[in-house]
Amino acid sequence: MASKQTLRRKKLIISILLSAFSFSITNVRAQETTQLNGLLNYPLSNSLVLHGFGNNPSEMDRLNLFMNRMLGDSTITISDIQITGYSSPDGPFADNKQLACERVIHLKEYLDRIFNLSVRDTLSLHFVPEDWDGLQRQLAAADYPQSKEIVRIIDSTADSEKREQKIKKLHHGRVYRDLCNSYFPLLRRVEINVKYIRSDVATSPSYDGETPAPQTAENGPVDIDNSPESYIIAQRQTNWYSNEQTRRHREQVYSQEARYSYTLFHQPADFFPQIAVKTNLLALAGVNSDLSYTTCIPNLSIEAYFKKRWSAELSMAYSNWSYRHNTRFQGLSAYTLEIRYWLKGNKQFEGFFAGVYAQSGDYNLQKHHNVLSLDGNRTGRYHSEGFSLGYLQPLYNRLSAEVSIRIGYRHANVKEYKRDADLNQYKDSQNEDKADITGSRLNIVYRF
Repeated sequence: MASKQTLRRKKLIISILLSAFSFSITNVRAQETTQLNGLLNYPLSNSLVLHGFGNNPSEMDRLNLFMNRMLGDSTITISDIQITGYSSPDGPFADNKQLACERVIHLKEYLDRIFNLSVRDTLSLHFVPEDWDGLQRQLAAADYPQSKEIVRIIDSTADSEKREQKIKKLHHGRVYRDLCNSYFPLLRRVEINVKYIRSDVATSPSYDGETPAPQTAENGPVDIDNSPESYIIAQRQTNWYSNEQTRRHREQVYSQEARYSYTLFHQPADFFPQIAVKTNLLALAGVNSDLSYTTCIPNLSIEAYFKKRWSAELSMAYSNWSYRHNTRFQGLSAYTLEIRYWLKGNKQFEGFFAGVYAQSGDYNLQKHHNVLSLDGNRTGRYHSEGFSLGYLQPLYNRLSAEVSIRIGYRHANVKEYKRDADLNQYKDSQNEDKADITGSRLNIVYRF
């Protein structure tokens, strides 16, 4: 009897378990889990949501339509919203890390303002400081000619800044400039991944705007809630979205900067000059170091940049002709070597600099016979050494303006002549030594 009761109990327990298991399967099959992936792009060194930039208009429309449908449908439950920010590998790692983090924060502010998502516990924020994996995928998809060389550098170099430096050296910088123009802009982005469960597939609205799953870095995105940047950026409360007119104005400016690699009075963060060619406009106009005026002095300078803060400039100037209706003659040559130290150590070589220089040359200054004063004909050689101070301001594209002044010691061997009819008669010889302003320059610069 006892064995029969035991058998009945076992059958009852098994029946209950099978029923529960069957109910569970039915519920799971009645639900469907899918996801929407949005992709927002950003210009260089920018973290604000720009509605008019790149592919953002269509992506924002897709995102807004999707969120309105999801939040307005009682049969749909959002299970997870992930926002992941990415930065391109160009530039300092610390700056890229902050940019990726700020891009996530600004997009979250937008979603909070529109959809009040801050009350949900399904929202998670992540960032990838430098998307090297995304770069490799782009190069593979485009069958880029130097992709193997780039991938070899990425695989063999752990430090991101050293990777960047090695890539810059490929084919004399041409590869890196191509990456900056064609590939890095697509890596500056934010991806929105929304997962939801439809409890009633038959009555819930359909949505056919899905894209492939988002791509993350090799080790996965960093959880922004565990990063120190999240606290720092959280303190930067801004009224960006409170003023619609200001928002649109800034959006227009940033969008314009993003559409062109180089803009007026701005040097992009991904441009690192190697060599510069320049000429002194003051000398071309005949203005001397003491601001006196003589005649045009053609000149040319070549500057090479190295390390993070150093450069070397070699310049020459030459004139040998009459001026002022043939009443004056100027023969002049100048050869200068200058070593500079740039105050900004960002490898972009802009802003203030200080340097030391050495200069030598010769001169021949004459007044013709029809000039009332026959004195002042001088010839000789000179040399000068001293210091320089200056400032370089980017203008447009690779053009820059540079203002500088030289202060130092000048020694000149002077031979004076007195003109008698058409002949110069030797008068005297002496040495001149003085400390003075030895050079003033307004250079127009083109940098490679």
